[in-house]
Amino acid sequence: MSYGGGKATADDGASISSRREGKEKQAWIVFKNEIIRLAHTLRLKGWRRVPLESGEIISVERLSGALTNAVYVVSPPAESVLPPAEGKKQPPKVLLRIYGPQVEHLIDRETELGVLRRLARKKIGPRLLGTFLNGRFEQYFNSTTLTPANLREPETSKQIAKRMRELHDGVDLLKEEKDQGPSVWCNWDKWLNQAEKTVLYLDKQVLSGSKAPIRSPRDAWKERGFVCGVEWHVFRSTIEKYRKFLLDHYGSAQKVRERLVFAHNDVSSVEIHVSHGSRF
Repeated sequence: MSYGGGKATADDGASISSRREGKEKQAWIVFKNEIIRLAHTLRLKGWRRVPLESGEIISVERLSGALTNAVYVVSPPAESVLPPAEGKKQPPKVLLRIYGPQVEHLIDRETELGVLRRLARKKIGPRLLGTFLNGRFEQYFNSTTLTPANLREPETSKQIAKRMRELHDGVDLLKEEKDQGPSVWCNWDKWLNQAEKTVLYLDKQVLSGSKAPIRSPRDAWKERGFVCGVEWHVFRSTIEKYRKFLLDHYGSAQKVRERLVFAHNDVSSVEIHVSHGSRF
C-alpha cells in the first residue's frame, strides 16, 4: 500500500467523489423505496401496482418555493415497466409534502388538513390522498408557478381575482372559527411570546454590532439591520395600535365577527389553481 505523506492525489479525490456519489445515490433509492412503502400503506389509487423496493424505477423531483415543507412530484414508472394488470390504469402522479422540522409550534396541522379538505370539496385546492406522521400526499396538478410578469397579465389577473372571490364567498367559516375572531390575531397572540424572545435577542446583536457572519441567503436580514425594520418595542406598539384602530373602526368585536370571511391567509400551504393550470 503506497503512502503519499498525507497529500491526496487526483486519483484519491476521484475515488472519494465516486464513493460520495454512490452513497448519495443509495440514500436516494432508500428514500424512494420509502415513498412506495407509504403509498402502499395509504392505498394510494393505482400505486400498489408498483412493487416494493423498486425505487429505481420511479421519478421523484423536488419543487422549489415551499417555505416550511419539502415538496416533491412523484411520478410512477412507465407503464411498460409495471407488472401487467388487466384493466388497471397507470398510477397517477402525486404531490408529496414532507413537513419541515420544528415548525409544529407555528402550524396547526389538523386545522391545515381541515382547510385542505374543505377547499377540495369546493374544487379550489387539491384533494388530500393520504397523511402520515410528518407529511402527506396530495393530488398533483400539472401546472407552472406564476412569475411577476404573469401576474400583470390582464387575463391572468382576472382569473386570480375570480379564485380569490371563490375563497372569500364560497367557503363558509365554521362557528368556532368566527368565535375565535380573525385568525391573524389568533396567530399573533399564540406566537407573540416566543417571537418576542427571538427578535429581542437578534435586535440586541444589531445594536451591539456583533452580528454573526453572513453564510447563506437566510442570513440576508443581517445586512438590513433589525428583523422587523425597527426595534421590537416600536414594531409591537405599532401592531397593537393598528389592532385597536380596526376594532374602533368596526365598533365592537361582535361587528368584526359579522364581517369575517374565509381569506387567502387561511389557506396556509394549500395551492390555489386558476383555470389555465398555473399555480400561485
